[in-house]
Amino acid sequence: MIKLKDITVIFNNRKVLSISSVIFSNNSIILGPNGSGKTTLIKTIVGLYKPLHGLIEVNGVDMIKNSVPRLMSTNIESAYVLPGTYLDDLVKIYCNAFNCNYQDVQQLLSYIKPKAKEFWKLSAGEKKWVTTVLALYADTKVTLLDEPFEDLDPWLVRKLAEEIHKASKRKQIILTLHSIYLLKEFIDWDLFFMFEGSLYGSVKSQEVFKIEVVLGRDPDAVLVFRMHGEEYSLIKDGKGKGIPLREVSDLAQLYSRSRLGF
Repeated sequence: MIKLKDITVIFNNRKVLSISSVIFSNNSIILGPNGSGKTTLIKTIVGLYKPLHGLIEVNGVDMIKNSVPRLMSTNIESAYVLPGTYLDDLVKIYCNAFNCNYQDVQQLLSYIKPKAKEFWKLSAGEKKWVTTVLALYADTKVTLLDEPFEDLDPWLVRKLAEEIHKASKRKQIILTLHSIYLLKEFIDWDLFFMFEGSLYGSVKSQEVFKIEVVLGRDPDAVLVFRMHGEEYSLIKDGKGKGIPLREVSDLAQLYSRSRLGF
């Protein structure tokens, strides 16, 4: 379980993250357009960024005050940068540190058949696959995956979804997405929305395909969030009153359309 309370992160005198109170009790998805703060949130939870103030609690441990080995793993690339280290050596070091099964990890890594021997020379998709596989196989209580399907071929997307489901049976997984269509792979997961550094939720992922977005605060709203200084409501069975989320492939489209008042 992850608890966040009064979290604020500021870069260059600009507030990029502002979360009053959120609890991730189950396997969860954070859905938001690019630039909404998803990566910043993941980096803040795992300790790569330090918030101005607030509480980050993971399985009862205050992560701002304490550091607990093998509590969390992540696919954030900067957590894997060891200058001058070959890919195979990096995998061995990580598997040793996080008690991964080296043979199982190598089997999954073989799907991409990387040509480069050095991690930093891999393509964006290859790096994403390597870091995500290592994070999933790490012997941790929680794994946080930032856009794990980004830059992957379609058949790797399907394989990765299978591996995430397997891992989610033994530990909690939090992953970020910007593509709505991928939610069909995780219909029973909790879903949070993220816009402009703030989190809203949760609902179940399967509900998204029956929900419409309307401008303003609707009394029957499942969820209310803010974009561009305006309130928007998610409503069930809107009967054409708003934009059906099932028709929006990417939240960036919704974000852009909101600038025009739909």
